[in-house]
Amino acid sequence: MNAALRILLLEPDPGDLLLMQEALARHPAVEVAPFHKAAGVLNALHDPGTALPHLIVMEPHLPQESGIDLIRTIKNDPRLKTIPVIAMSTVDDVEEVALSYSLGVSSYVLKPSTYKDFEARLDAMLNFWQFAGRHLPVAQ
Repeated sequence: MNAALRILLLEPDPGDLLLMQEALARHPAVEVAPFHKAAGVLNALHDPGTALPHLIVMEPHLPQESGIDLIRTIKNDPRLKTIPVIAMSTVDDVEEVALSYSLGVSSYVLKPSTYKDFEARLDAMLNFWQFAGRHLPVAQ
């Protein structure tokens, strides 16, 4: 049996965070660590007692903080830079998408407008990353 896919989830909107957690909870081989602020993410990533995630799924638009700066911080850290980051947002801004990719995100995904589509999008993402995650180097 394969180990669980560890996902660090950053979503500032409580409703979207709950929807994502519910959709991900349908997958028993997934462990989710939910956060609503970038500071919590950074604390978790630098906590020596916490295993690093296989995948970070985050909203790049954060109130009072910059998701882009968080991506930059993660991708500039030698210990964290190999962790795939998926930006998931309702914002469809070509410049932001291009900037996110230039900083090293693995994917920029638009949030669907219905829960059913949201589940389908997360399912497709998980199907890909559960396979790829077995082959990703996770820093220790």
